[in-house]
Amino acid sequence: MKGKMKNILISIILFATSLAYSAPIILTSDIGPLTTQLGGVTTNIGTTNDAISVLSIFGKLNLVIANQNLAYSPVPKTGQLSTYGADDDGALRKGLAWPTTRFTVQANTNCVTDNLTGLIWARNANQFGKVTWSNALSSCNNLDYGGQTDWRLPNWQELHSLIDAGNYNPALPTGHPFNAVQIDVYYWSSTSRAYFTGYAWDVTLGDGDVNGSTKVTTYYAWPVRGGQ
Repeated sequence: MKGKMKNILISIILFATSLAYSAPIILTSDIGPLTTQLGGVTTNIGTTNDAISVLSIFGKLNLVIANQNLAYSPVPKTGQLSTYGADDDGALRKGLAWPTTRFTVQANTNCVTDNLTGLIWARNANQFGKVTWSNALSSCNNLDYGGQTDWRLPNWQELHSLIDAGNYNPALPTGHPFNAVQIDVYYWSSTSRAYFTGYAWDVTLGDGDVNGSTKVTTYYAWPVRGGQ
């Protein structure tokens, strides 16, 4: 990011100097849309969002570089490799590629780092047996495992990020290092449903199905730590 910004600033200065302010300046960038201001007239190049800085070059040219937050959230591949229709997921395989080594087991802790998301999971995927949603929250929050105490119940997107759409029973990446993975019923997420707040989202590791269940149902809970 810093290197791109530096190159853009150098290009702007050279461009502005060579033209001696007498000609229109058209700027492009691969990091976000730009806006130029010449003689009080503003020209937008692309769509602008969240301007981050206004640069004044020799008091003549003002440049607004848009998109301050360039920390995109890319969508990873699903893991689906088989194709069942023209241009379906198995044919196109769009998304962020998974790391060659998807999971790393931390030495002496029985914790597992997902190298795709950066999340850290308990290696034992059945810490508490079947529990209600509120007990799943409290059990994860109070867990002391692998020498760590900042465990929590994952939200549904974090939980579903483990799913490999090319596998089932369990629907986890091939060669995963987890123990005691349960496929008979769902795993709780910490995410409540918006319309029925007495329900929470859950994910089955049998086939990756996402469901919403009443919070008094007893399902499994898989502790996680880390994340943004």
